[in-house]
Amino acid sequence: MSNTSLAISSAAARGDIPLLFSLLSKHRSTKLIYQNFLDLALRHAAENSQNIIVEALLRHGARVESPGHTPAIRIAARSGNPETVEVLLARYRVLPFWPYLYRRGKWMGAFLDAAAGGRVSVVRVMLKNGLDADLRYQCEDRASGSGAQGRCGSCRSESAIQLAAQYGHGEVVELLLHRGAKPGTEKAGEFTALHRAASRGFEVIVRQLLAAGWDPNEADEGKKTPMYEAAVHHHKGTFNMLLEGGGMIGDNEGEYLHAMVLSSNSNALAMILPHLPPESFSRFAGTQGLHGDILQRAVDTKDAPIVRLILTYAKTHSLLSALDYTRAFTTAASSSSSAETIDLLITHCPWGQRTRTQHIFSFINRQAAVGHPDAVLQLIEWHFEFGQDDSLIETAFLSAIVHGQVRNVRELIETARVDINGMIVANRCSWEPGRRGVPYAQGGTALHFAAGYGRVDVCRVLIEYGAELNKRDEEGWTALHKAARNGQVETVALLIEHGAGLEATSEKEGLTAMHTAASASYRGEEVVKCLWKAGVDIDARNSVGKTPLHLAALEWSGKAFDCLVSLGADTSVSDDDGLTPRQYRNRRLRGRLRDLSDKRKR
Repeated sequence: MSNTSLAISSAAARGDIPLLFSLLSKHRSTKLIYQNFLDLALRHAAENSQNIIVEALLRHGARVESPGHTPAIRIAARSGNPETVEVLLARYRVLPFWPYLYRRGKWMGAFLDAAAGGRVSVVRVMLKNGLDADLRYQCEDRASGSGAQGRCGSCRSESAIQLAAQYGHGEVVELLLHRGAKPGTEKAGEFTALHRAASRGFEVIVRQLLAAGWDPNEADEGKKTPMYEAAVHHHKGTFNMLLEGGGMIGDNEGEYLHAMVLSSNSNALAMILPHLPPESFSRFAGTQGLHGDILQRAVDTKDAPIVRLILTYAKTHSLLSALDYTRAFTTAASSSSSAETIDLLITHCPWGQRTRTQHIFSFINRQAAVGHPDAVLQLIEWHFEFGQDDSLIETAFLSAIVHGQVRNVRELIETARVDINGMIVANRCSWEPGRRGVPYAQGGTALHFAAGYGRVDVCRVLIEYGAELNKRDEEGWTALHKAARNGQVETVALLIEHGAGLEATSEKEGLTAMHTAASASYRGEEVVKCLWKAGVDIDARNSVGKTPLHLAALEWSGKAFDCLVSLGADTSVSDDDGLTPRQYRNRRLRGRLRDLSDKRKR
């Protein structure tokens, strides 16, 4: 803004008539500039209630609405200057009765601004000058039917009472109602004045609108009712007021149950569910509903209050069978659900109706894995009552072992009385093997699995409770064989420390722990050194005459092979096929070179 513009604006705002017209007179010779300065002065005078200057500027040709600028009357309305608005209306009193000028927004914009800003005195003046309380703003494009939105891009088609209700101006709402504003003028599917007041929790305005005939059950184009708006925005007092005013919960609210769950809006659910008809719940939230099962989504949010509300409602209305517990358990099992959520699922589950044993296995397995012993024990306790199947204990026990959940292991040993030296048989642990972190139970004791997975702390607990160090699994291996084969150096050292048999051989192949260490693909050389220091024979033969060095060559365990050689292993000894370790190694090397050559040729 230039210095001249600033000076004119300041003079108009202060009401300095001599200075203002002195500044304007300097530009009278240039018509366009003079007109623009007149309009500028009018806007600033209107904003500051300088009515004498406003009248003088109008007499000199100032325009109430100049292109590219906010009309002076809107500025006066926003500023709450009723006298100035009266002056501007008096200048062109005929304008409010011309529909074309309504569409252009010469006066409607000011009327709506006054209502939205709570300028009750301005609203009263404009109503007195002929504006209809229900008149709605529409631009020329929209009113002529050229589309739902004109080229202006800002067609709201709002009424004054809608804006007053939205911004909580009860006095303006009361005035508009007194001057004839009616609910029937709002279009079907519109976000009504009652919607707006309810969404903001303006109870006084809600009461006014209900008394004037607004319908608490009218839905907007998104099928959202005023009751829904009050609920999702946590306005309980408003919600109850709408109920007392004839509001009813039904399909419109039922359709948004999933949205409330996904947004963890427990307050809204707590208001709506007690009044929701069971048929609406089934239609939108059950397994056969339009939006799918709601329980799984509730569990997926990990929000226990949401889960509690859904389950309590379903139980109260005998709708538990309409929920998909199978998926709910699977979802809970696959995530770190809270203990409260798990307890709710266990407490409310319609056992024996829809829940399948396989998913209970999976659930127990995952909860044991992530460290929820209470949930595991509750499920086991339930399942004993329901199915008398002790494989659940084995499932939980094995999962806790494999995932290193020491607390779970202790709880299950002490509470569930698991047999730590019993064989965990494959066909009795039939949880889904494709799930993350779930091992294949191929027959062995708890110590075999703990040793194989390198769970040193779990091994200590098992040994503390009396695990047999040299018991064999289905393959005839001891826990030391398992730990050595998987390169679990720390576990090997622990087992040796507690007296594991160093020369024990597998029943089928005659393998020692040194044999399994030599064929390990991970840290095999470290295990070899650990066993050698403990006194294990590095040249022991298996049932077909192979030494650990033979197996290192066959398995291409280069580091283990070199380690054994450095420790003095015999490289010239032949197996039952008459081959030495170096011959096996050379054969493997030639095979690799041949494969590389073939790849290059291709």
